[in-house]
Amino acid sequence: MKYCFDIDLDIPVLKPDINLASVKDYHNKFTVTEYVNIELVKFFKQRNLVLLPYIEIFSSEPNYVGPIHVDVGHGDFAKLNYVFGGKDSKMNWYEPITLDKPVETTLGNREYIYYADHEVKHLHSQTIGINRPSVVQVGVPHNSTNYSEHRYCVSLVFHKIERGLPRPTFNEARDIFSDLI
Repeated sequence: MKYCFDIDLDIPVLKPDINLASVKDYHNKFTVTEYVNIELVKFFKQRNLVLLPYIEIFSSEPNYVGPIHVDVGHGDFAKLNYVFGGKDSKMNWYEPITLDKPVETTLGNREYIYYADHEVKHLHSQTIGINRPSVVQVGVPHNSTNYSEHRYCVSLVFHKIERGLPRPTFNEARDIFSDLI
């Protein structure tokens, strides 16, 4: 199974007046209308996709290891991440030893399932696109490991524009963005 692919998309994720250095907390939620470049919103619409009304920005100091978690619940779905800074940082994916974990609600009423190190088995690690977007698998346990410099990750959830607004699977996302891989 693949867990991540970079795309050649030359559209900045944020509006020009947004300063990432002003984001201090590890996990932050902001609205798409206030923060996201309108050209990126149009790009998604052209591909029959819609963004959730908010984005998450993760700000991590050097030598930070993020919590191992699954977004929303176990499954197969993708997210688009733009990473800035974080030289040599990696994203890691894991196999859960048990699926019997409680769902926790966090910032912005987002549901996550958290794991301790001993509750997962490491599957894969890789550097994801620095200063360019990456589509990442978030339906399996994952986290990021930051090393020598501050890292910002702007994370966007996208859905298909159709009845029920389903999230694309990782392979469907690969097909949707195939011309940019």
